[in-house]
Amino acid sequence: MSGGVEWRSSGMSRQAGYVLATSLIFLLVITMVAVVGMQSTSMEYSISTNTALATRAFEAAEGGRAAADQVLDRHIFERGWGDEVDLPPTVTVLDKDGDNASDVLFTDNSEGADALLNESALETDITFRVDADGDGKYTGDEDAKADIMVYKTGVVAATGAATAMVSGYEGLGKASAAGGAHIYFEIRSRGEAPGGAKAITANTFRVVVRN
Repeated sequence: MSGGVEWRSSGMSRQAGYVLATSLIFLLVITMVAVVGMQSTSMEYSISTNTALATRAFEAAEGGRAAADQVLDRHIFERGWGDEVDLPPTVTVLDKDGDNASDVLFTDNSEGADALLNESALETDITFRVDADGDGKYTGDEDAKADIMVYKTGVVAATGAATAMVSGYEGLGKASAAGGAHIYFEIRSRGEAPGGAKAITANTFRVVVRN
């Protein structure tokens, strides 16, 4: 009888060992599934965050570009800035020569046909800043920050203009024939968002100059 009892006890020990091993395998599989699931969730969160920041950077760039269109149009219309030109509070035309007056927008970015191919070589002419929450920073959900570069791409005589005088439009304050001229610019706006996200938008802007 004692031998039978010992045999049954040994069999039960084997079964308990199998159950333990199987349980450990299932636990390992469940742990791996949980880890993979957490990694997938973390990746999706990162992707959605990056997308949101990229969208914010794009919106900041577009806001700055639209503001620059208005500023440039006024600048050409006034043949310079004059003394009574009011700029929007979100826009600053940089004083790069330190004379306490807004500089000519496109002077620094009109040297050489290859300038547009080298983004880092373009100088910022206008800054666009929106501090919606009033904390003195531009990192809030409603804030916006963009740097705008203005590049003059060319001058074309309007219909009826005296082409011999079109060169007058290479500088501000010079006259041309009554037909006027079209001045073309490329405006690039580099928007920024928290986390280092950046977006660049650009458009071709045409100004019709008439006497």
